[in-house]
Amino acid sequence: MSAGALLQEALRRVQSLHLPPGTGDLVLRALQADGEGRAFLADAAWEALAGETARVRGAGVVLLHAASNLGDDLSDGEAHYLERPVQLAPALQWTLQHLGTALALESGASRAAVCHACRLLARAGGWALEEWAARPWDSGRYTAFAEGIAGLQLEAYLALLWDGTTLQPRASAVGIPLGAASLVMADMAEGKARWRALPPSDQGHVRRWLSLQVEPLGLAPELCIRRAAARFQPG
Repeated sequence: MSAGALLQEALRRVQSLHLPPGTGDLVLRALQADGEGRAFLADAAWEALAGETARVRGAGVVLLHAASNLGDDLSDGEAHYLERPVQLAPALQWTLQHLGTALALESGASRAAVCHACRLLARAGGWALEEWAARPWDSGRYTAFAEGIAGLQLEAYLALLWDGTTLQPRASAVGIPLGAASLVMADMAEGKARWRALPPSDQGHVRRWLSLQVEPLGLAPELCIRRAAARFQPG
């Protein structure tokens, strides 16, 4: 199942809500801004599910991830794909998040799995607030932040996608390190302020920590995890 299939399913479900004209275009922009996440989630959905269940649940989780991504972009002043982000992003995030939850339930995800994922995402939101705390960045705070805001998010999405399958118990073991590693790699590549705020010695510590996170992922039994980890390898 391709990432494009999940995008089309998500847009079809948005259209079924009969929202005001132009809303679908805003949803499309938010989803297109989340292309890398959508590609991984499609891989993860196909790893464990098939057919209609994979498409509907995958689309639901893609919508949830796009909602979180939009909130992060708004906080960082990077929601440039919206003309008036301060006015438009909160309502758009509302639509993405609630429709995503509805699709997860429609696909047969259990009540327990949805509750668990929502709690994980609530915890991750607390780490989004931590980013703006008036404290200096050091390696300890930075790695805890990476695991909190990105690791918990990915654990939540995998727990939903893999609910009721043999992969469900693996959601935390692979989701937290992969999510955290993805954030660190993106910070380094983009020169994020929180990465630049680390003293050189702390940056070195984080690099060593990152290697410890990535190495086991390359040996994971799940193909989607190995593919994602391969992006972190040189060359």
